[in-house]
Amino acid sequence: MAALAVLVWLVLRHDADALWLPSAAGTGGVLVTTSEIERPAASAAGRAHPDVVRTEVELSGRGAARLRGRVTVHARPLADADAVRAAVDAAVRRQVTRLSGCELQRLAVRVKVLRVKQLVRYLP
Repeated sequence: MAALAVLVWLVLRHDADALWLPSAAGTGGVLVTTSEIERPAASAAGRAHPDVVRTEVELSGRGAARLRGRVTVHARPLADADAVRAAVDAAVRRQVTRLSGCELQRLAVRVKVLRVKQLVRYLP
């Protein structure tokens, strides 16, 4: 019984980084990897606020209807974390909705305001 449970888990987990995006007509769709949506979302997050130094976006979910995201933002020293969080949240939600056709169910934005000594590690 345990072996069967492991096999079922492996089958369900195999495409964990892929999303099924249904067509607007509902007659078909396309299977995309989450990285194809994460990269443009991270780019939009980086352009969302002038104090953003680096962003990392991780998406998960089974299907576009249950899509969730987590964003880690590294901001310049003395940046207003709340303003950066709000700008990045709006930009990532807008970009993911544009690409997938569905809104994010949940998005967690974590802003790390860097100190001056840390800044050199995160600059491009």
